[in-house]
Amino acid sequence: QSSCSDCLRTYANRMYHHSLDRHLALQLAHFYSRGTAPVLLSDAEQRHHAEPLRDMLGMRGYTVADAPPYALRVASNSGQITVGVVPTLRDRAALPPDWGAVVPLTVREIDRDLPSCLVKLAI
Repeated sequence: QSSCSDCLRTYANRMYHHSLDRHLALQLAHFYSRGTAPVLLSDAEQRHHAEPLRDMLGMRGYTVADAPPYALRVASNSGQITVGVVPTLRDRAALPPDWGAVVPLTVREIDRDLPSCLVKLAI
């Protein structure tokens, strides 16, 4: 669950429940206290976060495979792409050079707006 119904969610802020995310808040707190961006995820962490995307792509007939050190390799009749998952606060423009041919998706995009992830893959 993205936020706790005992402490963060109240009747007064019910219109914002969809936006409350304790994981993102923790990343922000670390960023403010340390001044550093979140570290890149391991390939195992990327695969874990990409599981809903993998399932959706499989249901749509794409061939999906692991692609260490990234999350997935997605293939269709029109070609293939590599997908990586990055922490939500990670600046995509500051990704290492080896991410140049990788489509980066954030954890939050996958968790909150899976259909837009498919659009970004454009395969």
